[in-house]
Amino acid sequence: MTAATETRALTIADQVERSPAVLQLEARSQALVDLLPDPAAVDRFKRVVVQALIKNPDLLQCTPDSVVQAVFEAAMQGLEPTGAAGGAHLVPYNVNVGTKQKPRYEKRAQLIPDYRGVIRMATKPSSPIASMEARVVKEGDDFAYELGDDAWVRHKPSMHPSRSRNATTHVYSVAKLREGGKPLVDVMDLAEVQKVQQRTRDRAFSPWASDFDEMAKKTVIKRHSKTLPVPADVRSILAREDELAGEIEDAPRPPTRAQERLSAPARLTSRLRPAERHDEPTDATTDEGDGTDADAGDDPQPDAGDQAPGLSEDDFLAALEEARIDRRAAAKRSKELFPRDDGIPLTPEQRAELLEDLKAKEAL
Repeated sequence: MTAATETRALTIADQVERSPAVLQLEARSQALVDLLPDPAAVDRFKRVVVQALIKNPDLLQCTPDSVVQAVFEAAMQGLEPTGAAGGAHLVPYNVNVGTKQKPRYEKRAQLIPDYRGVIRMATKPSSPIASMEARVVKEGDDFAYELGDDAWVRHKPSMHPSRSRNATTHVYSVAKLREGGKPLVDVMDLAEVQKVQQRTRDRAFSPWASDFDEMAKKTVIKRHSKTLPVPADVRSILAREDELAGEIEDAPRPPTRAQERLSAPARLTSRLRPAERHDEPTDATTDEGDGTDADAGDDPQPDAGDQAPGLSEDDFLAALEEARIDRRAAAKRSKELFPRDDGIPLTPEQRAELLEDLKAKEAL
């Protein structure tokens, strides 16, 4: 890590530690004691929340109340917002807090569980569901099933070394109730899974592009949960996630005045090398806000040393188009550079690093 990178990291960490969301969380620490096993668990939980915010500084643009609410929701569900290990992610969304006729968008943090998190919530001790699992079926597997009153599934995966690279044909979920009885089964074929995928907004690094099988598992787990006796709070979280998918499609992304003044190449250069661009106008610095300050006064100019060399999703998409880089190739390289599981988006800094890597490969 270079001295400049270390300084930026410290700056982001300081911003997180002093952010209203973290200060609110500290003030409400006592309430976490009722949700977690002991004070040591509370301290550890707060640390992982801070780390989650540091990894995704975009969350600092969300309302502090929404961040704290999402954090408490994670604690109540026995999850940690740390990705695969914790079972959930904190994700910023533009949510319409106005009406459909007069929309007003506000950036809010939401708790989004991955498929392991959904299983963990559905099978918590107070739930009637004892166990739940999801599996994907690949071409070459021995697979058969039957649905209805006497549902069953038989799956014998192929032992071929390249099985994981074969195309996915089906995904299924099997649940068992605490009261006993036959396992409950749900199966989706590839076309059904892809239909759900197509309803998802085409993001630069949609988890569907980098982790299709993981998203397929989550899709069948969520659908199966709708027919199972899952706790009401879990059902509410899953329903809200579906609603947010619609909100994010409709949410406009108006550019800031500074972005409008800059062409895409100049804007990207100023983001990637803020300290080196002495020839750029001083009013060309952009921020990564969601555009809600478009009617405010002149933007204050932060010190170049305090800026993280990051890219918003929209800027990254513009850069890919400018460089004529295929999105599928970018998604594949993204997974190689930043292995992640089921839904966590890249941070602005990771997008910038990935763009530089892709451009370097194109230049070879």
